[in-house]
Amino acid sequence: MFVEADLTRRQYEIIRNTNKAFYPPYYLLLKAKQECFPPKECLRVTSTCAESSLQSLIDNTIKRLSIFLEEVLLTLNEEERNSLNIICKWGCDGSRQAKYKQKFDDDMESDANLFLSSFVPLQVVCGNNNKVKWQNPTPPFPRFCRPIRFRFLKESTDVTMEEINYVEDSVKGLKATEINMNEIKFTFKHSFNMTMVDGKIYNAATGTKSASRCYICGATSKDFNKIDKKETSSSTGFNFGLSVLHARIRLFESVLHLAYKLPVKKYRERRTDKEKEL
Repeated sequence: MFVEADLTRRQYEIIRNTNKAFYPPYYLLLKAKQECFPPKECLRVTSTCAESSLQSLIDNTIKRLSIFLEEVLLTLNEEERNSLNIICKWGCDGSRQAKYKQKFDDDMESDANLFLSSFVPLQVVCGNNNKVKWQNPTPPFPRFCRPIRFRFLKESTDVTMEEINYVEDSVKGLKATEINMNEIKFTFKHSFNMTMVDGKIYNAATGTKSASRCYICGATSKDFNKIDKKETSSSTGFNFGLSVLHARIRLFESVLHLAYKLPVKKYRERRTDKEKEL
């Protein structure tokens, strides 16, 4: 209730005064909130960076989910308990923000730009048939988003590739998470898919330098009219998936452009005076 209603401490205290036997004191809420964070020794914070160990972050996420799914997990047989897998999506992105009156050790450092990487748990499956035991009800909702690292850096191709390599190396070094409940051991493996990306990120990851070039097949706008031409697709490009939001925007934007240019059948604006009249 406290989180869903986005209450302040003062508002919660007023509600609690109506029935103190039902609502716990505020310090217990703070204690429960601290249990949602990974251990402090796994955190690293500097003036320009804050990050958490991915192992501790995923372990804490699974621990919290296990408490929520206790009744479901206790019904699993031994084979299912040893074949649990948590499927996550992750990605990174940069943004600009207002500069604050914050002093840095180095005059070259600034908080005008922020670059963040994070992941979101999507499903908990088990068995050879990948039976779904838990499904994220709202995958785009920030409630389930788990920040891995953020830095005060401007987004660039080099910074993007560095972040991708950093997270991928962390994923490769992950160990299975073991949870004990009622003297029963549950083993969770981890699957991370880099699908939380936008155009700049997957262009940088695939080495695509032009925004008008397809990051999967490498074709440009003038090549799409050549139906007989075969393009070699990059298997790396398929790993990023396709964002529904971006697909919807791009789709209608493409339809609009085609409708405008249908009479002349040319993509670019380099047209004759007669064609411009159309």
